[in-house]
Amino acid sequence: MQHTVRATTRNMAYSALFAVLSSILMLFEAPLPLLPTWLKLDVSSLPVLFAGYMLGPVWCLAVQGVKSLIALLHTSTGGVGELADFLMGSALCLPATLFYMRGRSVKNAVVGMGVGIVCICAMGVLTNAFLLMPLFLHVSPRELFSGAAAESAGKLFGAASQRNAAITGLASYLVYAVIPFNFVKGVLVCAVTLPIYRRLAPFLTRRAKPEALEE
Repeated sequence: MQHTVRATTRNMAYSALFAVLSSILMLFEAPLPLLPTWLKLDVSSLPVLFAGYMLGPVWCLAVQGVKSLIALLHTSTGGVGELADFLMGSALCLPATLFYMRGRSVKNAVVGMGVGIVCICAMGVLTNAFLLMPLFLHVSPRELFSGAAAESAGKLFGAASQRNAAITGLASYLVYAVIPFNFVKGVLVCAVTLPIYRRLAPFLTRRAKPEALEE
């Protein structure tokens, strides 16, 4: 019982640290070429993935949730951006964590990251089409798909087309903006996380075993 309490306290402390680091990293963001300016790349999911590898999937989601809640304090999107951040971050980091926890090996880590990248791209398409874009435009998904919200949607996609002429509507926005953005973000976060975690894992865990990530 005492050991469980100590472990929970330790995990909470680590989670708080990772959430703060993630929130700081979220402040450093930049748009990508040919993508709408509101799709800004950052690596704030890196500490979330670290938390998943160190502490497990529950704490991974906890760090992601706290990070998104902190972002609400200075939101400029009425919470839509923060909801997107939570959904995309969870879609990337949770599958990667679950695969890694099946066996702490490079193979499981790489496979999990690959699955996470596929999931964040799929989540991006689904949530933008049925949740995020309707919320941002204050319309229903039915109105968005039927063209009844053509005026408000047209302004948004018109702004996007100034960055990429291939974007002319919702479908092309998903194909030429949402999928590439989430793919690049997922690859970047995973590519940075794996080598850093392999080096730091022995120092970040109490067990301090060099085989924290086995070959």
